[in-house]
Amino acid sequence: MYRRTERTWNGWTEDERRNQGCVRQMRDRSAHENEDIGHTQRHQGQDDRQNRHKDHRERSQPQASRLHGASKPARSNAIAEVPNVDYDVVKRHQKTNRRARSPSPTYLHSVRHSGFTVNRPNTKRACTSNLRPNNNRQAAGDSDGDMKVDTDLEVQHTSVGHHTKAAKNAQGGAVVAKRKTLGFFPDLWVKLLNYTKACFRLHIAIADPFPACEEALSDTGICLELVTESIVAWEAQNCCLEAGFYPQYEHDMATVIYNDSINFHSRIKQIVINVVPVEYKLSGSESEIKQKASALLKGSTYLRGERDEHDRTSNFAHSGLRSVCLQAFYDSGSKSLRQFPEFHNTIPRKALLLVATIVRNVLHVYSIYGHVNTKQTALGDSEKVYRKLTHMLKQVTDDEYHSEKLDDTLRSWAKAGMTGVVVDDEPQDIESDSDWVVELD
Repeated sequence: MYRRTERTWNGWTEDERRNQGCVRQMRDRSAHENEDIGHTQRHQGQDDRQNRHKDHRERSQPQASRLHGASKPARSNAIAEVPNVDYDVVKRHQKTNRRARSPSPTYLHSVRHSGFTVNRPNTKRACTSNLRPNNNRQAAGDSDGDMKVDTDLEVQHTSVGHHTKAAKNAQGGAVVAKRKTLGFFPDLWVKLLNYTKACFRLHIAIADPFPACEEALSDTGICLELVTESIVAWEAQNCCLEAGFYPQYEHDMATVIYNDSINFHSRIKQIVINVVPVEYKLSGSESEIKQKASALLKGSTYLRGERDEHDRTSNFAHSGLRSVCLQAFYDSGSKSLRQFPEFHNTIPRKALLLVATIVRNVLHVYSIYGHVNTKQTALGDSEKVYRKLTHMLKQVTDDEYHSEKLDDTLRSWAKAGMTGVVVDDEPQDIESDSDWVVELD
């Protein structure tokens, strides 16, 4: 009996191979269906997450706006800029930013009456809480002009919150430093202090050209004395001053007055730097300028003007000295010395000595470097030069002829300064063996 033998392929019978193919088709179909289901679920999950984030942003946006104050509005609120179409620029700016708001009335009132700069806080709440109106001040329209400074406003908080002790001390130091400047004082006090500065310049020109700081700022010093005299003269003319500044800040006023001495010396020095190369003809190479400046210093030739009709020397009469005196003492500023009687008819001799001292300092720099700038002309040795020039001037004033001629020269300069009429003189070089002598021929 014969048994039928089935054909095989790779160890599988035909029936088994057909069964395995059906199984693979079913498995592949199931995998594709599962993949489609997972893809659909992923898309649905992403959509759900996006919706949840959107709802969260919409719920949190009002709260964030309350926390951060003036935040930028949503992009959807912005006005689109369409080409070639007119639109309101102001409205567009206010839409993307915020409307302009006027400052707090309390802040404006505080700045008006405080007398010093107040740092404006970052928030409106801090501005209204920190800047309290001063009850001791009078109203802005009061004719007495009472402008007392509230000490509680001297140190202002710049933001909400607590400040460290170091920060408060730093702010307090800045306020104290500003008291020693002219900007701390109100308008009427500024006018009075400017007049006092002019009085102090007069003192420098005719009495003490280089006042010592400690002596000038002491309780019996010249600065406090001039402040007091100016106040008395101001009140004698029925002029009003804001109350609450004197005598509380009298020492700060004295410091303001003394610091002006530096400005006065610097101003004369700058005038000399501009005048010397022209009046003394300092031109050419550096070596040539050095030689010319050295020749002017030798025998103090830089002090001598033209010889007179009797062919005699004119000491302290150089046209360079005259030009500096007219520009330094007879200008049109509020602190000009031409407003004082001492300069109406003549130039005081000590004022002439101050100018001659600075001229010599500048010429000395020219003799060393061949050029000059403001940093090279320090007034360190000026007192020594001033004393030597004082001795030379005494020799001139002790001589009857030269003393009278010098007085005539100074009177003619003062007349030119008061009337504005200036007559040019030509300088002349005279040689001598010594640098500190005068010729009384």
